[in-house]
Amino acid sequence: MALRLPWSKKNPIEDEKGQLHDYIEILTEDLAQLNASKFAIQKCVAMIANAISKSEIVIQGKKGLEYNSTYYRLNIKPNDNETGTEFWARVTEKLLIENEALVVFTRNMFYLADSWTVSNDIMRPKTYTGISLVGPDGTTYQINKHFKSDEVMHLRLPENNKRLEFFKTVAKLYDKTTNTISKVVQLSNVPKFGININTQARLVEKTETGDKVVTGKEYASRIIKVLCSDKIEGITLPEGIKIESLNAGGSSNVDAAKIDSLIRASEEACARAFDIPKGVYFGEISDQSDATNEFITYAVSPVAECLNDGLNNLIVGEEDYIERNERIIVFLARFKHIDIIDSADKLSKMRGDGWTLDEIFHLIGYPELHTDFTTTRALTKNYATSEDAAE
Repeated sequence: MALRLPWSKKNPIEDEKGQLHDYIEILTEDLAQLNASKFAIQKCVAMIANAISKSEIVIQGKKGLEYNSTYYRLNIKPNDNETGTEFWARVTEKLLIENEALVVFTRNMFYLADSWTVSNDIMRPKTYTGISLVGPDGTTYQINKHFKSDEVMHLRLPENNKRLEFFKTVAKLYDKTTNTISKVVQLSNVPKFGININTQARLVEKTETGDKVVTGKEYASRIIKVLCSDKIEGITLPEGIKIESLNAGGSSNVDAAKIDSLIRASEEACARAFDIPKGVYFGEISDQSDATNEFITYAVSPVAECLNDGLNNLIVGEEDYIERNERIIVFLARFKHIDIIDSADKLSKMRGDGWTLDEIFHLIGYPELHTDFTTTRALTKNYATSEDAAE
């Protein structure tokens, strides 16, 4: 019969078998949630950013839509190094992650600021200084100029408590995961041994007064003292005693179904935080029209409205906005795919309601023809004026 005594240099009397396994299981679950949350945030931000970048920014003047150099800068080439799609996707991403973004208009081009300093003025326009830009290769460029508030577009999203709380939850999970990793490393580095003692063996310890018979536990305690010492000492083991290293690591029996459930829950929580319908996020759409409309209304429109306010303040100004009724609008209708066959009846009704063919072409992404026929408005007799009816 053999007596097996587990021992750890950290705590000789504590049996740590399984303790490290528990930490590894916790760590596996936490890492799964953390990675899922990171992926979900990136996916939600990308979905909204893509919707904004695919939308057209239209300029509405007194005589209708205007296509000028400002339109070109807003939609095609905001600056020398970015397309409109790339630029507005980056603006949206920064806005969603940091809840604010600063767009600078200088040298007749638009740039997204990486960092800036703003004054705390309340009764007069704020001043922006220390504006830095970051290039595609990571190079930082400093703008040595003071900008007033009407020379920049300082975008701020309304406080979204759901998104803020989700970010806090992910931050706490990150801290917890870091602590668990420290525990795992700490336990992994603690030497552990097993002392096998044959209880039938006769254990004799030599003393000054002669040989002394000792128990297995007594002899094991002598060995432990040597192992606990930082000094390098040799250990002579009598017959019947063996020391073996214990594998404290091993493998963790993690439930795969539980991991999948945690990942799904993390992604659902993130989608709710960004107001994205679950069906749209996971691609489980039974009614595409309703789901897409909810996505645009609750997730994309707040960002578009923020951009609308910023663009009209920066480019249009108060006088033209009020007196000339000029507007700059992020036209979200262009984001949705329109099947002209399925939508033929609705498009025909729009024609009868006074839309020109060019306006309908523009809406569905077809090139405008700019002919007399395509720019003429037509109304059904149901919409005739009272004067026309009297005739």
